[in-house]
Amino acid sequence: MGINKDKTLEKHYRININNLLNISGLTTFWKDLDGCYSGCNDFPINYFGFKSKDDIHGLTDFDLPILRNEAQRMRDGDLEVINTGQPIQIRYSITTKKSIIQFQTFKAPLLDEAGHVVGTYGIDHILDVVQLKNALTSSQQTTLTKRQEDCLFYLAQGFTIKKIAHTLSLSPRTIEHYLENIKVKLNCYSRDELIQHAFRSTYFQEKIKSFK
Repeated sequence: MGINKDKTLEKHYRININNLLNISGLTTFWKDLDGCYSGCNDFPINYFGFKSKDDIHGLTDFDLPILRNEAQRMRDGDLEVINTGQPIQIRYSITTKKSIIQFQTFKAPLLDEAGHVVGTYGIDHILDVVQLKNALTSSQQTTLTKRQEDCLFYLAQGFTIKKIAHTLSLSPRTIEHYLENIKVKLNCYSRDELIQHAFRSTYFQEKIKSFK
């Protein structure tokens, strides 16, 4: 009975995959075992600010204009799927230049004809988009010292106070002092606000490029 019903549905319905993949708020992507993007639909291109799908091909999550800890969480999800061979559902947040995007993701293993895992594919459903206030508008004239910029950069990279201190050969207390002064200069009230400011700053973008 069930098989006949399925056959009837197949006979009477035709699903256009391209239309399905381009429903508003739905993102699709494919990656290889190394986490490099092999393909996607138009939505990642739009909210990451790329010009075409070719721009994202071969990039990893760490190459995208998002925070490093966000990229790591996305990669951890890929590795769980690859190692277990099982699909998962997980929630993510990513911070772009203009907004914080929260979405629910379904990830599953991408298999070859022999049934071997050769990558992952996923479908994102955007849950919420929080538009960021342009903090640079009120702080463009505010100049940070080189040491303050370094502290802000490593903070945005997910470093702890202790790790920043070790990297810059300073004491943790000195780093805390720098960050408190930065908050005052940039009119920020939390560490998250500092990270969002760092991510949008020219200094951060240029330094990220120097690491590639």
